[in-house]
Amino acid sequence: AGAAVPADEIGRLGGTLNLLSARLSETIGTLSDEKTKLEKILSAIGEGIIAIDREGRVIHHNGAALNLLELKAWEVRPDDPHALEHQRQLIEMLHSSMVGGERIVTNWQTVTGRTIEAIASPVISSQGEATGAVCLVRDISEAQRLEQMRRDYIANISHELRTPLTGIRGMVEPLLDGLM
Repeated sequence: AGAAVPADEIGRLGGTLNLLSARLSETIGTLSDEKTKLEKILSAIGEGIIAIDREGRVIHHNGAALNLLELKAWEVRPDDPHALEHQRQLIEMLHSSMVGGERIVTNWQTVTGRTIEAIASPVISSQGEATGAVCLVRDISEAQRLEQMRRDYIANISHELRTPLTGIRGMVEPLLDGLM
């Protein structure tokens, strides 16, 4: 009877290890599926996404970020000093956001005349420490153009209404003074 107890305990331990192994495999599969979904979502987004880890290395960028930055690849190329400047600027901005723990926004004009806006935010862990940063890059040229059109429209309407209103005011004042 004494020899049966260790075999029984080893059998239960083996069963428990098999159960834990199955759960671990299931969890790894779920995490892998979620990672694939996230990568597909980030690549399909129209805005550019750039992320860095705690050491400041770029761990993710999507095609939209490359298009907006007018780059063919993220690697810094010595023959393209303008791209190098914006890449360096974005990395510094992401690092500053991570270290400072605050959101940073900047705009610049591209060579082709587009206005690009970059918004960097720190990635905070559940323990409250910064583990990296992520940057949203978007083309705000059209929004700026529409805002300028709105300002111009209001200025024109204001100017066009000023002349008739001045004339009406000139006619109403004598009426109020009782001349007519």
